[in-house]
Amino acid sequence: MRKSILTTLTTAALLSSPSSIIAQDNLYPPPPPAGAASVRVVDVRAKPSKVPVKVGEKALNTSAEPTRFTYVDQGDKQVSSPGFSASRKIVAGQFYTLMVGNRTSVLYHEQKPPLTQALVVLYNLSLLPDVSLKTDDGTTTVIEPQKPFQVASQPVNPLKAGFSVYQGDTKIGDVPAAQLQRGASFGIFVMSSGSTPRVVTAPGPSLSR
Repeated sequence: MRKSILTTLTTAALLSSPSSIIAQDNLYPPPPPAGAASVRVVDVRAKPSKVPVKVGEKALNTSAEPTRFTYVDQGDKQVSSPGFSASRKIVAGQFYTLMVGNRTSVLYHEQKPPLTQALVVLYNLSLLPDVSLKTDDGTTTVIEPQKPFQVASQPVNPLKAGFSVYQGDTKIGDVPAAQLQRGASFGIFVMSSGSTPRVVTAPGPSLSR
């Protein structure tokens, strides 16, 4: 089944317009400068705080949706938010997503996308079990079910594609068609406020910028 979707995507990629891929280039963040990493924040609390999260001495604003990447100097940093503080290692040249919860924070190291394909990344930043990513018609699984606060990825060919998000056999959200870029990642975030799940998207690291 996985092989069939990749074959289908390969065929569609041959027919896609190169100009449409280039037009999306400004969506993807540039790499961090020497001696620094890029960090973005996702606040999954029911009521996101207006108090910035600190990574070392760097204050990062929070949002209910993924923020833009901000440069942070490399090294062992104290990550602190209201009710939480822990030491995390920041490596130069890397991208990170910092999830902020009520009593915990998780620093996810972003996987670099392949040079010849796009990388679709599913972040289950919710308490929902068995969250998976499927094709937009729901017939083929792209990313297998993930436990709460797990992240998984799947390389695909660069083309315009939409997806659907499922919890078990129930669809909980749609991802509108977007142009996936070669050498770049596309993040799909599942969050829940109370009993209502939310699905949002944000571009991730790109090798071409």
